Amino acid sequence: MKKICIVDSYSWKHFHETFNASFLAECMFISNEIIYFSGTSALRSLKHIMCDMDLENVSFRNIPVIDGYTKIHTLLRFIFSLINNCWLLFSIDKNDIIIYNYNNVFSLPLINLFNKILKKKIAIVCHGEFETFNQSSNKERTLFWKLYFDVLKKYFTNDNIRIANKIIFLVLGDNIKSNLLKYISGHFLSKIYSIDHSYIGKPFCNENKNINTAFKFGIIGQVRKGKNISDVVSLAKNLESEISNRKIELSIAGSVKIMKKELKLLGINVAEGKNFLSREEYINKIAVLDYALFFYNSDIYKFTASGPFIDVLIAGKPVLALKNNYFEYMFKKYGDFGVLLDSIDDMTILIRELIAGKKLPFFDFQDIQNQLKPEKIALQLKKVFEEADFI
Repeated sequence: MKKICIVDSYSWKHFHETFNASFLAECMFISNEIIYFSGTSALRSLKHIMCDMDLENVSFRNIPVIDGYTKIHTLLRFIFSLINNCWLLFSIDKNDIIIYNYNNVFSLPLINLFNKILKKKIAIVCHGEFETFNQSSNKERTLFWKLYFDVLKKYFTNDNIRIANKIIFLVLGDNIKSNLLKYISGHFLSKIYSIDHSYIGKPFCNENKNINTAFKFGIIGQVRKGKNISDVVSLAKNLESEISNRKIELSIAGSVKIMKKELKLLGINVAEGKNFLSREEYINKIAVLDYALFFYNSDIYKFTASGPFIDVLIAGKPVLALKNNYFEYMFKKYGDFGVLLDSIDDMTILIRELIAGKKLPFFDFQDIQNQLKPEKIALQLKKVFEEADFI
């Protein structure tokens, strides 16, 4: 089997760590020789998640990646990523498969240009960049990210651009590929393949519910304007009586960047003094919940897989969520593990029914989890490589 070289030139610390680990695990079921290039802090996080796995056939190589949260750190990280991507494109053997597990749009034109000469087998993993086609997501971006997504949009919608024969793009869900049909250039469509988001990680240690305690409902993931903080506020106001009478506890299992004071006044539990939670803190908050809440409407997650949605599945927490394309896709393909609702009012009614004793149907979490293990999704990835004539 061909050697696989994974180039992770953008990740730092915990960025995309669960995806990076699960994707590496998928590749380990396809090839018995893998080289993983990344920065020191990202490699540390990756090895921590995969500490119980046999990594004997994986060689880890350090490359310079800029750590830091500021705008200048982000800019420098993209610049170093571009340099690393191009340098490794020339350095890696022609017979190996090269996978860029983060699509640095600024390096894409150079990779495409160089590979028309080098003719190497390249797969580029796409994450949230196609959200550029979602107009509601574009409104809250900073100038840098507007530039980033503008470059991507112009590149993928340009009929005059031809992608080198041996370059393909991976999106994380068949629904994402389908949603792209009406947006991107016809030439690009033949280059896009889909696999699903697998999961690897240590099991969640869930708490057993005490029948005398309040029902615990948790809002999962980041709370910010673009992810419908207005719906979070509306639900809290609808359930004001239940919260004040301690029939339910409403909390946020994720980062909160805005309106902390207002959320606390509504009785929502928010982590003190933190805009970001560590992975351990985040997992611990999910573990104590009875139900997980999502407020992503139909305009969100048309082009992105949801990591928090997968986290809740692995934790075995029933989902109460507003309907959106990705959630409906996952339920249809792998099985229900919650209820998808049309509105906040419908969610309010269901929560009150649950408090009153209503039981949800049985959800086979174990079966769905098994379907999303890296060894199962590796079969999808292998099929992609066969269709692209990589193996």
